[in-house]
Amino acid sequence: MGFEVVEEDLEAAAESFRELAADTSLVHRYVDQYLNGEYWSNRGMFATSRATVTNTMHTLLAVVENLRTALDASAEELDLAAALYRGTDESVRATMDNTYVPDPALPAGQRYDDVVRPFEDTVPEQPADGFVAPSAPVPPSGGGGGSW
Repeated sequence: MGFEVVEEDLEAAAESFRELAADTSLVHRYVDQYLNGEYWSNRGMFATSRATVTNTMHTLLAVVENLRTALDASAEELDLAAALYRGTDESVRATMDNTYVPDPALPAGQRYDDVVRPFEDTVPEQPADGFVAPSAPVPPSGGGGGSW
């Protein structure tokens, strides 16, 4: 099969999006604690920037609300996609999967997961016996007394 959807992975991603959406409440809590009018009203010279802080606060909250809405909607769509794939019978799924052009780099019958290995950062081995590192930089060849 050239294309495979793992419904559980879609649902796990949806759950992650929901958790991120819930974390936006931390921004609301911070704004309430540090950017609200009461905090700035008696802060000396900072009181003069209250209008700017208030505008920034409202802009930030609007952006965070848009982010929360997008994360919630994305989670819902991922759940719907998982349900669609789970509810699609195998013959229809196979027909859909066969419409995708196979990756020419993969041998026939192999999946991407079969040939890709996780990246491993390796340290090179020590040089072979007898290798001697230079003790000082090698001077450039050619004459010259330091002037061009």
